[in-house]
Amino acid sequence: MTIPWNKKDLFPLVPVVPDVSFFMSEIEGNTTFAIFKVCVNMRSVSTRGLEMDQAKQFSDDRSQLRKMRYASLLEGTTLLLLLGVAVPLKHLGGCSGLVSIMGPTHGLVFLLYFWMLVQTLSNGDWTRGDALRMTLAALVPFGAFVNERALARRAVTLSTSA
Repeated sequence: MTIPWNKKDLFPLVPVVPDVSFFMSEIEGNTTFAIFKVCVNMRSVSTRGLEMDQAKQFSDDRSQLRKMRYASLLEGTTLLLLLGVAVPLKHLGGCSGLVSIMGPTHGLVFLLYFWMLVQTLSNGDWTRGDALRMTLAALVPFGAFVNERALARRAVTLSTSA
């Protein structure tokens, strides 16, 4: 293996790692001498793959946080529409049609939120407090909006630390 000599290839290299190989060789016909020949092939180990893996992980984390923020906003909005508009109209105005629309809609969004929550928690290093906050945010009115702000702060910290 040859050592790359252009600047583009030399810049991301880790210090050279020697590759040590031992060879047995036969000398003078019938007599076998064990001659250990150390061949040091100077191999360079590139960090490009590691950097690309870290960049992909960073991109995946940011993407997952963004999806979780949207799911949180959507869940909070449907909960407020259900509790603030549809249920009062059913009990005070006698209009039960809106509850039959908003109830299943909120149920589907609620399931989507918990699916995103499981994916988000399995991806990153989240504390139990974060997990509890994100779980309770789906159950408390306006909790999803508080959760979305906390997720936005985490996204900012993630982008500044990278």
